[in-house]
Amino acid sequence: MFRKILVVCLGNICRSPVGEGLLKNCFNKMGKPEIMVSSAGIAAVVGAPASAHSITVMKARNIDISDHIARQLTHEMMVEHDLILVMEMDQKKHLEQRFSFARGKVHLMGRFQNREISDPYLKPLEAFESMADRMEHCVNDWIKQCWSLEKKAEKSLEKN
Repeated sequence: MFRKILVVCLGNICRSPVGEGLLKNCFNKMGKPEIMVSSAGIAAVVGAPASAHSITVMKARNIDISDHIARQLTHEMMVEHDLILVMEMDQKKHLEQRFSFARGKVHLMGRFQNREISDPYLKPLEAFESMADRMEHCVNDWIKQCWSLEKKAEKSLEKN
């Protein structure tokens, strides 16, 4: 099962910090602190904090991402993570071309809804709220699809 997850967007200041925060919050609530979640950007605004609107929409969900610092995606990150979640199909294609060894572990965040999560950068707060709502649904889908299967497998092992 996935133990190290990387959430990737373009600048690592809007979408991926939100996805990282939502996933960490879910795993904490599930009692799975061993699952590590981080984020990075394909063309990161290195050293920048999460956007003010991203911080605001997460604060409304009682999740604090104010200590986020943007970082650049590296080869090492692609190697060490089990699951890499991107926002757009072009990002998926780019990463699979640049890091061919990562094919199979790069997926759209919105895979189970067959949708991309558009970038709200430089848009009003409403765009960030919409992005965070979509992201929340996508995160819940990943949790249901992957970690509910893990729970079923654990129960099956307990019976044997």
